[in-house]
Amino acid sequence: MKKILLVDKMYPLNTRNERLIMTLRKKFKVNFIAWDRESNCKESIEDGYIFSSFEGYGNKIKKIIGMRKYFKFLKEKILENKPDILICSHWDMLLLCKLMKYKGKILYENLDLPTSKNKIILFILLKLEKILVKNIDGILFASRFFVKLYDEVKCPKLLIENLPLKKITKKIEIKKENPKNIRISFIGSLRYFDDMKKLLEAIQKIENVEVYLIGKGAENEKFKKFIINKKLKRVFMMGDYNYEEIARYYQISDFIWAVYPANDYNVKYAISNKFHESIIFEKICFFSKNTLLGEYVDKNKIGISINSSNKESIEKTILNILDHPEKIVEITENIKKYKQNKILYWEENEENLIKFIEKL
Repeated sequence: MKKILLVDKMYPLNTRNERLIMTLRKKFKVNFIAWDRESNCKESIEDGYIFSSFEGYGNKIKKIIGMRKYFKFLKEKILENKPDILICSHWDMLLLCKLMKYKGKILYENLDLPTSKNKIILFILLKLEKILVKNIDGILFASRFFVKLYDEVKCPKLLIENLPLKKITKKIEIKKENPKNIRISFIGSLRYFDDMKKLLEAIQKIENVEVYLIGKGAENEKFKKFIINKKLKRVFMMGDYNYEEIARYYQISDFIWAVYPANDYNVKYAISNKFHESIIFEKICFFSKNTLLGEYVDKNKIGISINSSNKESIEKTILNILDHPEKIVEITENIKKYKQNKILYWEENEENLIKFIEKL
C-alpha cells in the first residue's frame, strides 16, 4: 500500500484537502502535516502532524519567519514517515519540499497561483514556481482556468475542482426570518476587506437589501470595526460555520457574493467554491468582471459579473437586477439547464483521482 503525506500551510485543513484525504484513504495510507499559525490545536491529531505557533494570518513577514521553524518540523516528519508520495498543497509548500531535496515522488496540488500586488515580486514568484515545477511527478489543478498556464510542464496532470460532497447539499426545510428583504450572502473565509467594504456601503442606499457575512478570516476585526464605526445597517456578521451546514445558508439566501479583486493574478484564473455550490443550489451568484470565471458565467448566462472597483457600480448592478425580476427568472432557468449532464459532486471524481495516484 502506497504511503502518502499531504503537506499544507494551514490548520484546520481547508474543506478540499479534507475531501482529498478522505478519498485517498480508501486506497492508500494517508497522513498529513499542517501549520496551525494561531496555536488553536491543543490535542494530538490521528494520522496528522500539527506544527503550532503564533504567527497568525495576514502578516507576511511573520509568516516568512515562522516558515523556517515549520520547515525544520516538516523535514523531521518527512524523514520519520518516509512516504512514497508527497502532496504539496500550494506553491510555497512545494518550495519547502524541494528545498529538503526529497527523493520520493512529488505531486503539486495547484490550489492557488502565486500572486502579489507588486509586479516585480509577482514576476519573481512566477519565475520561482516555474523552476519548482520542473522534475515533479504530477499536478492536481483546482481550477479549469489554471490548466493552460502549465502546458509547458511535462508531467501527468489532473483537474479536480472543489466540488462539494453530495451529503452536504441535501435540501432542508427552512425559511428566512424576514422574507420581504433581499438577502445577499457571502459564505467562506472573510478576506479582501478593501473590496468587500464597497458592497457593505453600496447596500445602505437600497432599503430592502441585507448582507450576511457567514464565516471568519484574518480580517475579521477590520470588518467588525468598519461596520460599527460606519454605523452600517442591515449587515450581519454570523461568525464561523460548519461547512456541512452550507445547505441552510444557501437556501435562505437570494443571491450569493463571490466578488474578489480582479487585479489579483490568482483571482483572474481561480474558480470559486461558491460557483459550484451556487449551481447546485440554483442561486444567482455575483462574480468579478475581468476574470475568466466572470467571462464564463456571462457567456453561459448563469450568474452576474460585476465591476467592484467602486460602490456606485455595485449599487447600480444590484438595483438593475432587482428592477428586472424577469432577468432573475431567466438566469435561474439557465442554471437549471446548465446543471444537466455536468459533474456536480466530489464523489463523481473520486475514481479518476485514485487511478491518477496509482499510476504515479
